[in-house]
Amino acid sequence: MKRLTLPLSLIALPVLAATAIASTTATATDCATCAYTGLEIAGPLDVTLLADRDTAMPAVLPAGVRMSRQGNVLRLEAPAGGTIALRLPVSSLRELTVRDGANVEAGGLDTPSLALRSTGSGHIRLAGKVGQLTLASSGSASMHLTHLQPERVTLQQQGSGEIRFGKLTVAEFSASVQGRGRVVARGKAEAATLTASDGAEIELTRLEIGRLTARAQDGSSLVAHATEGLQASNDPSSAMLIYGAPTSLSIQGERVELGG
Repeated sequence: MKRLTLPLSLIALPVLAATAIASTTATATDCATCAYTGLEIAGPLDVTLLADRDTAMPAVLPAGVRMSRQGNVLRLEAPAGGTIALRLPVSSLRELTVRDGANVEAGGLDTPSLALRSTGSGHIRLAGKVGQLTLASSGSASMHLTHLQPERVTLQQQGSGEIRFGKLTVAEFSASVQGRGRVVARGKAEAATLTASDGAEIELTRLEIGRLTARAQDGSSLVAHATEGLQASNDPSSAMLIYGAPTSLSIQGERVELGG
């Protein structure tokens, strides 16, 4: 595995000039200054994003690592794997795409919105503050977001991966889980929309939800906690158990139980 460390606190990211983007041996003196809002990491890379104003791009990229850009997105790819260290301005990061077995760790995030996409395997660890967090995960990747503090969460999970949050205090929490993926969260959400399908198992009893809209289908199960309102529906092959004694109920389906 190649390890790469990126500074996350700069206003703009030094990037390779147009004539040097395809080179793996370009130096920092060849760089121009451009602002990036997106980062895509592909291949067996181990990438660390750091909030460090004094750290610049590495003078030389490891052999086999390719860097390019498309619009405001910086792309790193290493089919052969390796260890890389890069720096990216955390405050400007709006999109992060991780695929093909890459591992990414980032701290000090402070952004109004972040779209995180993951395909395949790999490990992702993020910390900091985010306004709107949008997640899309397919495959077996593991996301550890226990030190991330979003204000709103929207996620789609397909496959066998895991998304793990810490203690949340959010206005909205929306989760659609398809297959054997796992979502773990605790804390409070003013409102939530939960959908389990294709055999998914959602268990969020430690997340206290005010108003809950829940649906389970295709042999799935859903367990949650709601205190104010519940709109629930499921098909005959699925089961639902809701704790918290919600004061307003609208239920469709025979296998919806209230746990008190």
